[in-house]
Amino acid sequence: IEKLPEIFNYDNDFTYEPSIYSGYKQFDIDKTCAMVEYFIDKLGKIQITKLLKLINYSDMIFFKENTVSISGLRYIHYPYGPIPENYELILHYMTSNAYIEQSYEFKNDYEYHFYHSSINNKIECLSDKEKQVLERVYNKFKDFGSVQISEYSHNEKGYKQTKNDDYISYEYADEIDL
Repeated sequence: IEKLPEIFNYDNDFTYEPSIYSGYKQFDIDKTCAMVEYFIDKLGKIQITKLLKLINYSDMIFFKENTVSISGLRYIHYPYGPIPENYELILHYMTSNAYIEQSYEFKNDYEYHFYHSSINNKIECLSDKEKQVLERVYNKFKDFGSVQISEYSHNEKGYKQTKNDDYISYEYADEIDL
């Protein structure tokens, strides 16, 4: 296994064995960064909640059609919908290496996190099949706000059949209609 960047804890964070919870793939930092960059490139600026849902849908749909995920990420049931495990580390890695920038906006006493200004350093590592799935996910959700896509994700069987902090199996990808 190729060594991950120093920011990751090799013993815990991403060195798990491929399984149904990772889409039968070892975690791939380049593909994960490429997915993030792809959606930032398409939307210009994206709120974190929406970004995490777009990545989840892309992995699940690709798995449904190819029996392997794009990123090898594991997803966790979280109150705002499915999220990639350790997503904070991935986004920190990407901001630290200037692949993306983070900004904050305050509205109604709430802090919103946005990501933008991708340098598209990794997009070329995506296959045409992977890009086609990302494009379909983008087209489906491009006009959704963070709250709307979060609520939409709550209706997926994989989310309904799990509880907070449970891993969401890729086997539920077959139930997603996209």
